[in-house]
Amino acid sequence: MNLNLESFKELYPQEYKFEELISSDLLKKILQKQDRNYANCVAKRLTAGQVAFELAVAFSDGKLKTVGNVLVKDREVNGDWIVYDEVPVGFMMDRNLEKHMFKALDKYVTDNQLSYTDFNGSLLEEKSLREGMKW
Repeated sequence: MNLNLESFKELYPQEYKFEELISSDLLKKILQKQDRNYANCVAKRLTAGQVAFELAVAFSDGKLKTVGNVLVKDREVNGDWIVYDEVPVGFMMDRNLEKHMFKALDKYVTDNQLSYTDFNGSLLEEKSLREGMKW
Protein backbone atom coordinates (compact mmCIF):
# COMPACT_ATOMS: atom_id res chain seq x y z
CA MET A 1 0.00 0.00 0.00
CA ASN A 2 3.04 2.21 0.57
CA LEU A 3 1.57 4.39 3.30
CA ASN A 4 3.45 6.36 5.88
CA LEU A 5 2.43 6.35 9.53
CA GLU A 6 0.80 9.77 9.52
CA SER A 7 -1.29 8.94 6.42
CA PHE A 8 -2.52 5.70 7.95
CA LYS A 9 -3.48 7.45 11.19
CA GLU A 10 -5.43 10.06 9.21
CA LEU A 11 -7.23 7.50 7.03
CA TYR A 12 -7.98 4.95 9.78
CA PRO A 13 -7.79 6.63 13.20
CA GLN A 14 -9.98 3.95 14.84
CA GLU A 15 -7.86 1.12 13.42
CA TYR A 16 -4.44 2.22 14.71
CA LYS A 17 -2.84 1.50 18.06
CA PHE A 18 0.75 1.47 19.31
CA GLU A 19 1.56 -0.22 22.63
CA GLU A 20 4.83 -0.14 24.53
CA LEU A 21 4.69 -3.24 26.71
CA ILE A 22 8.39 -3.06 27.66
CA SER A 23 10.22 0.26 27.66
CA SER A 24 13.03 0.74 25.17
CA ASP A 25 15.52 1.21 28.03
CA LEU A 26 14.49 -2.07 29.68
CA LEU A 27 14.55 -3.85 26.31
CA LYS A 28 18.13 -2.71 25.72
CA LYS A 29 19.12 -3.96 29.21
CA ILE A 30 17.43 -7.33 28.58
CA LEU A 31 19.38 -7.78 25.36
CA GLN A 32 22.67 -6.60 26.90
CA LYS A 33 22.35 -8.90 29.93
CA GLN A 34 20.84 -11.73 27.87
CA ASP A 35 18.13 -12.20 30.49
CA ARG A 36 16.39 -15.38 29.31
CA ASN A 37 13.42 -14.70 31.58
CA TYR A 38 12.21 -12.40 28.81
CA ALA A 39 12.45 -14.93 25.95
CA ASN A 40 9.25 -14.99 23.88
CA CYS A 41 8.09 -11.72 25.37
CA VAL A 42 6.42 -8.99 23.29
CA ALA A 43 8.05 -5.58 23.80
CA LYS A 44 6.06 -3.39 21.37
CA ARG A 45 2.88 -3.95 19.38
CA LEU A 46 1.59 -1.88 16.48
CA THR A 47 -1.94 -2.68 15.33
CA ALA A 48 -3.15 -1.40 11.96
CA GLY A 49 -6.61 -2.74 11.17
CA GLN A 50 -6.50 -6.42 10.22
CA VAL A 51 -2.72 -6.74 10.60
CA ALA A 52 -0.25 -6.09 13.39
CA PHE A 53 3.50 -6.00 13.96
CA GLU A 54 5.09 -7.11 17.19
CA LEU A 55 8.64 -6.48 18.26
CA ALA A 56 9.43 -9.50 20.41
CA VAL A 57 12.36 -10.97 22.30
CA ALA A 58 13.32 -14.46 21.10
CA PHE A 59 16.05 -16.93 21.91
CA SER A 60 17.78 -18.01 18.71
CA ASP A 61 21.26 -19.20 17.78
CA GLY A 62 22.26 -19.27 21.44
CA LYS A 63 21.31 -15.69 22.29
CA LEU A 64 18.42 -13.32 22.86
CA LYS A 65 17.55 -11.00 20.01
CA THR A 66 14.62 -8.97 18.76
CA VAL A 67 12.38 -10.35 16.03
CA GLY A 68 9.45 -8.93 14.17
CA ASN A 69 6.20 -10.88 14.06
CA VAL A 70 3.53 -10.05 11.51
CA LEU A 71 0.10 -11.01 12.83
CA VAL A 72 -3.30 -11.35 11.17
CA LYS A 73 -6.78 -12.09 12.51
CA ASP A 74 -7.89 -15.71 12.26
CA ARG A 75 -11.57 -14.81 11.81
CA GLU A 76 -13.26 -11.85 10.19
CA VAL A 77 -15.35 -10.90 13.25
CA ASN A 78 -13.86 -10.99 16.74
CA GLY A 79 -10.87 -12.99 15.52
CA ASP A 80 -7.80 -13.77 17.55
CA TRP A 81 -4.36 -12.61 16.46
CA ILE A 82 -2.10 -15.31 15.03
CA VAL A 83 1.51 -15.02 13.90
CA TYR A 84 1.51 -15.01 10.11
CA ASP A 85 5.26 -14.68 9.66
CA GLU A 86 8.48 -13.79 11.45
CA VAL A 87 10.58 -11.10 9.82
CA PRO A 88 14.08 -9.84 10.56
CA VAL A 89 14.30 -6.56 12.43
CA GLY A 90 16.53 -4.35 10.34
CA PHE A 91 15.88 -1.05 12.04
CA MET A 92 17.23 0.88 14.99
CA MET A 93 15.48 0.99 18.34
CA ASP A 94 15.46 4.74 18.67
CA ARG A 95 12.87 7.47 19.19
CA ASN A 96 11.49 6.71 15.70
CA LEU A 97 10.78 3.06 16.55
CA GLU A 98 7.04 3.39 15.95
CA LYS A 99 7.68 4.76 12.44
CA HIS A 100 10.25 2.02 11.75
CA MET A 101 7.78 -0.66 12.83
CA PHE A 102 5.01 0.78 10.66
CA LYS A 103 7.34 1.01 7.67
CA ALA A 104 8.36 -2.65 8.12
CA LEU A 105 4.70 -3.68 8.43
CA ASP A 106 3.65 -1.64 5.40
CA LYS A 107 6.42 -3.18 3.29
CA TYR A 108 5.34 -6.65 4.38
CA VAL A 109 1.65 -5.90 3.72
CA THR A 110 2.50 -4.56 0.26
CA ASP A 111 4.94 -7.35 -0.68
CA ASN A 112 2.57 -10.10 0.47
CA GLN A 113 -0.71 -8.59 -0.74
CA LEU A 114 -2.25 -8.41 2.72
CA SER A 115 -4.95 -5.90 3.60
CA TYR A 116 -5.25 -3.44 6.46
CA THR A 117 -9.02 -3.23 6.13
CA ASP A 118 -10.20 -6.59 4.77
CA PHE A 119 -10.02 -10.03 6.36
CA ASN A 120 -6.96 -11.89 5.06
CA GLY A 121 -8.59 -15.33 5.31
CA SER A 122 -7.96 -16.52 1.75
CA LEU A 123 -4.27 -15.67 2.14
CA LEU A 124 -4.19 -17.62 5.42
CA GLU A 125 -5.60 -20.64 3.61
CA GLU A 126 -3.05 -20.33 0.78
CA LYS A 127 -0.16 -20.03 3.27
CA SER A 128 -1.52 -23.01 5.18
CA LEU A 129 -1.59 -25.13 2.05
CA ARG A 130 1.91 -24.02 0.97
CA GLU A 131 3.46 -24.68 4.35
CA GLY A 132 1.37 -27.65 5.43
CA MET A 133 -0.14 -25.80 8.39
CA LYS A 134 -3.63 -25.86 9.76
CA TRP A 135 -4.95 -22.61 11.19
